[in-house]
Amino acid sequence: PSTARMDQIRKRTLYEREGVREYWLVHPSDKMLYIYRLLDSGYGPPEILPAEGITMVACLPGIEIDWTAVFRSD
Repeated sequence: PSTARMDQIRKRTLYEREGVREYWLVHPSDKMLYIYRLLDSGYGPPEILPAEGITMVACLPGIEIDWTAVFRSD
């Protein structure tokens, strides 16, 4: 919980101030992805997606995340 709070408040505020174009939060227990995208006035509401299949990284063309590989339990 303390790490989640830091990610959702402190880091998001810092990244927003520094101009980070996308900020992703992954909730591994429920396999959900929250993507914050920088607008003129700061981060907009998050796009909320299931962390499954493949997700393209909008600010890095050609980069994708394969959630099957991320959550693989070898």
